[in-house]
Amino acid sequence: MYWKHRSKAPTHKPKVAPETMALIREMATNNRLWGAERLRGELLKLGLRICKRTIQKDMRTVRTQQPRGQKWSTFLHTHAKDIWACDFLQVSDLFFRSLFAFFIIELQSRRVIHVGVTRSPTDAWVAQQLREATPYGKAPKY
Repeated sequence: MYWKHRSKAPTHKPKVAPETMALIREMATNNRLWGAERLRGELLKLGLRICKRTIQKDMRTVRTQQPRGQKWSTFLHTHAKDIWACDFLQVSDLFFRSLFAFFIIELQSRRVIHVGVTRSPTDAWVAQQLREATPYGKAPKY
């Protein structure tokens, strides 16, 4: 406890001037695509030497954590008619041997487009199943 007390800083005032912190906040607000490294570079051009970690701490108070742009659920809802989904399902037969079922479904209607079953799926077999599921160019956009 003694050495902990001795090693404490004498005052808790910030080492960076309030005007500089205000400048960092303003730059972070006005330039949303700039990261801490870019802001540090711009401050160096002005003759202000501040570490990247200090800028990151100050940027956290200014910028929101909400993601920009479209959400994944919105994309799926908008393009559901153009999306097919595929997956493997492992099942066992009467003698407890593994079988692999390959399903392709349309996302909007949940309609099964194609099913293929095999004991050992290979990349050539999967490619053939995809060719059979899309005859005459009847393929989804996504």
